[in-house]
Amino acid sequence: MGESALKSHMQGERHVNAVGRTGSTSVREYFTPTVSKQQNPQPTTSSGVLDPWVRNNDTWRAEILWTLKGVTSHYSNKSAENNSALFQLMFPDSVIAKSFACGEKKTSYMVNYDIAPYVKLQLLEKVKTGSEYVLLFDESLNKELQLKQMDVHIRFLDAVANKVSTHYLDSAFMGHGKAEDCLKHFKHLTEELNLSNLLQISMDGPNVNHKFYRDFQISVLAECTDKQLIDIGTCSLHSVHNAFRNAFSETNWHIDHQLLGFYRLFHDTPARRDDYFTITGCSLFPKKFCSHRWVENVEVASRALEVLPHLRTFVKTIEADKNFNTPKCKTFTVVKEACEDPLFPAKLHFFVYLAKHVQGYLQKYQTDRPMIPFMTSDWAEMISAVMSRVLITSVTETMTDSLKMSKYEIKDEDALGLAKVDIGFSTDRALKQIVGKTSCLNPNAIAQDPDGCERRFKRLLNHLVELKRFPESKCDDAQMQYKTFIKDEVARNISRYREYDIQSHSLDHFFSETLQGKDDLKYLWQVVKMVLILSHGQATVERGFSVNAAMSTENKKEISYASQRLVCDYVSSVGGVKKVQITPRMIASCKAARQRYEDSLIKQREIRAEKTKCRDQEEERRAKKRRLESDIAHLELEIEKAANEAETSSKPRECIIRFNSFRKSLKDKKDELKKIC
Repeated sequence: MGESALKSHMQGERHVNAVGRTGSTSVREYFTPTVSKQQNPQPTTSSGVLDPWVRNNDTWRAEILWTLKGVTSHYSNKSAENNSALFQLMFPDSVIAKSFACGEKKTSYMVNYDIAPYVKLQLLEKVKTGSEYVLLFDESLNKELQLKQMDVHIRFLDAVANKVSTHYLDSAFMGHGKAEDCLKHFKHLTEELNLSNLLQISMDGPNVNHKFYRDFQISVLAECTDKQLIDIGTCSLHSVHNAFRNAFSETNWHIDHQLLGFYRLFHDTPARRDDYFTITGCSLFPKKFCSHRWVENVEVASRALEVLPHLRTFVKTIEADKNFNTPKCKTFTVVKEACEDPLFPAKLHFFVYLAKHVQGYLQKYQTDRPMIPFMTSDWAEMISAVMSRVLITSVTETMTDSLKMSKYEIKDEDALGLAKVDIGFSTDRALKQIVGKTSCLNPNAIAQDPDGCERRFKRLLNHLVELKRFPESKCDDAQMQYKTFIKDEVARNISRYREYDIQSHSLDHFFSETLQGKDDLKYLWQVVKMVLILSHGQATVERGFSVNAAMSTENKKEISYASQRLVCDYVSSVGGVKKVQITPRMIASCKAARQRYEDSLIKQREIRAEKTKCRDQEEERRAKKRRLESDIAHLELEIEKAANEAETSSKPRECIIRFNSFRKSLKDKKDELKKIC
């Protein structure tokens, strides 16, 4: 009914008589709860008599917190079913429990159409308030969906918290993972971002990623800006790990097969484990070798050394004693060969020794903190430690910096009694471009070698100007500000810079305390911000794969994976569910979630209807094509038959007329077939 109809009804006789009988025209009276005479009336809360019917913000807050708890603990949506009745039994005196209604379906659409969009909007607003940002991406197999899942993260300087933050942005799901497929989905995921502010794309090193990178710069970035991306190479963590793995693969020692054989010999075999304990009295068993994280197998190799004497005893006894069944599997053969190899303990010790040299680097750089200025010195320290063990002293003494180390090619006469040694560290490209220059922002280096840092800062500015990331007209100002910074700030606090420790004080906080908000150092701060934002590896994206696996359940849709990842990342960034601020804006977004969910269902129905329509049209087209092809084949036979009859018939004129009629029909059919093909 419209407004005019209501006014007309108010003036009617029936309405006037009804109001007279009730004796009240207050709307509140219609919402006053009726209380039976047998029960004691409940006291009215301060919020008014509408509380039993009107959902207040406290209920919404409870439902949001419960949903956040379910997502971060990786509960299924089904686990929220019938919670309302359970909470009313658990908390019978709670008004919130009585109005709590967050079941399976509501939990799902609150995450997908309320909390996740709200979190993403907040994230994009933070990015837009800053300047440059970095994107990180990687792909992995989603086993439940049987699709490749490409996760995209964004790294930027949070202007409010004064620190570099890395957050999950979105995911794309695809079948083929070619460069053009990745590029198409990447463009869709980043369409809300200003690509002119994109500073770097961080990725690992497959060839498909390199082609994606080239295509992105040519077909996407060139359309919106003349700036170039800063390229520091692919993930250094992958490079170091792959170099370590390849080095041991070149030895043909097959340590990976042997350590994996140790583990598999006793895995899921209770009888064999019992025989092992009976023979050796040892309750320690080999640990599992991780084939894609070689350096992290130090504990695996150490355990293998610890149980090796027991394994030798086990192998000898089980072959000699007929009371035990000798395993016939290939794994036992591998273990037997390792036990019989007199050099196997030495190989394991060398594996552990060399792994410890590079393990420190990998552990140190599995962080979201700004680490680019420290990479050069850490690379040099790691490579020098390895080189000193395999090269003669006269050679290692000439390796005064990391650039010389990366260019060096090992010669037979330089090795310590070895014909060939492959250091395998792919650092040359990165060192030549920008990583080596960023060491001018290493506080320890600034304190120890200020003149060298000034030269490297100048080279850094030149590189940024070449990429059109920094205006050439401001380079003199930036360089002068850097010199002033060293002479004034560093000179006054030399111990602070000399004793700086990345583990106790993050570099973004360290420089923001000194540089941010100072007009006389603003150009220096612009350069420092760009360096701080640069990504040094893919550790964040790799950790996200573990979150994907933890939340993976059957029948979960693509939108749920992306939405729950957004929520998990947000809750983790604020420090847990208890620290999430339930703002009025979030509650208002929750209240509109149902409508967005219904709109989404309508859109999905429209998409399905459009697909059905297209499918029906395609089927109709194919059926029509089949009919036309059949008619054409039949007409061709009739034409040939009419031509033959015209030659032999006593009435050739009729045959010729039929022949021409068939030819005209054949032409029309072929023209129609061309139109639908």
